[in-house]
Amino acid sequence: MILSNKSLTEALSVFIIMLMLIIISTATFTWITRIQDTTITKTNSFTNELERKMTSGIEILDEVYDGKTLHVFIKNNGNNIVPVKNKTSIILYSQNQIICSRDSSRLICPQGCETNLVPGESRRIDILLNEDCDISDYIGIIKYKLDFGGLVGVAAQFEK
Repeated sequence: MILSNKSLTEALSVFIIMLMLIIISTATFTWITRIQDTTITKTNSFTNELERKMTSGIEILDEVYDGKTLHVFIKNNGNNIVPVKNKTSIILYSQNQIICSRDSSRLICPQGCETNLVPGESRRIDILLNEDCDISDYIGIIKYKLDFGGLVGVAAQFEK
């Protein structure tokens, strides 16, 4: 049997088209698999972080302001370790105006910020309010928010 140029060209065309379909199908399968893996990984990460935040909790037991230092007595009533060391920030405000804001790099905490807070532990945290965070000119109720590494935050107030 002798093949003509026309039949050889048709056979070659069919082979090339089938080869292209196989390559496109493989690329599509690989792409979809990677998207699915990425989506599952991100969803698991989000779910784990959400669960961690939902099972974390801080309760403010009391606070005392002595003119320079805010002494806050807190308790970890959640199920997770709360990051206190190098992770605590504070915002003080009065009549809905921010008095000062200190992130963890500028917060002066001479006591209570040395280690993280384990579940069930109570502790006194001393926050030094001086210079740009001086509240001596403010009278009445001073509100504050404490944030512990973005994991858990708590707000309270005291009368000065």
